[in-house]
Amino acid sequence: MKLFAPVFVVVFSFCFDLNSIIPPNLDISNLFLGNIISIALTYGSPVGGIFLALLLGYYIYTFNKNKIFNIKGIYISKEIVFNIAPYVGYQVCNLVNMPIYIQYKLLINRVFTKYTIASVNIEESDSHCISPQIQTLSSPTELDTMILILEDTYEIKNNQIEDQISKINSNNRIWIKISRYDGTKIRKYDLRFINAIRQVIAQYAANTTLHIFATTNPKNNKGIFEQCFASLERDNIKQIYVYEQNKDGERIFDKKYRVF
Repeated sequence: MKLFAPVFVVVFSFCFDLNSIIPPNLDISNLFLGNIISIALTYGSPVGGIFLALLLGYYIYTFNKNKIFNIKGIYISKEIVFNIAPYVGYQVCNLVNMPIYIQYKLLINRVFTKYTIASVNIEESDSHCISPQIQTLSSPTELDTMILILEDTYEIKNNQIEDQISKINSNNRIWIKISRYDGTKIRKYDLRFINAIRQVIAQYAANTTLHIFATTNPKNNKGIFEQCFASLERDNIKQIYVYEQNKDGERIFDKKYRVF
């Protein structure tokens, strides 16, 4: 920023007639960079304004290039914020404290070049993943829908998902629950949990629409993507929907988002 400021002042002075833009009685101590750019675009040369915009954009892009987006793990629920971030230089994104459906969408669509898990402690699990619970509502050869319940940090009860499941219009579906929930509510990275998910995805998910209800932590989500969804185009999964859990009351899964 220290280098950019004098460059900006010099270029601006060459592009615009400051005496004709700034009134004599104006207190320029209150004139911030945004005000200057606004005045420049309103009263000055269009070419000069475009040049300044490009210069500012280049500076912002290079300034952010080696930084991690949302390094402090602030909760952000607006998807557009993450979609804009790469255009202003961010190449690495911290997955902590964002809705699970946004984590899936960012990972699957490769919005950022790299993803990290910062500002939170996630332990390595020393427990054994519970064997997947599978309910098949049709012959596996006729499947067109797969419902996947991933119980990780928090328990998922039937009353939290039954309303949304009742809206899934398919008689040829399989219902699978995979759990490593141990009651502690401590975030843990569990490779056995991820491998169990990979196995059922490989066995049942081809040519289906996948519906995911999850309480998975960011590190497990990253592992699930890398092990299960990194080659979606080759795996012939038609669509993927991830359901968001309401934070109030009984924490019902009440919103549905398409992530692929």
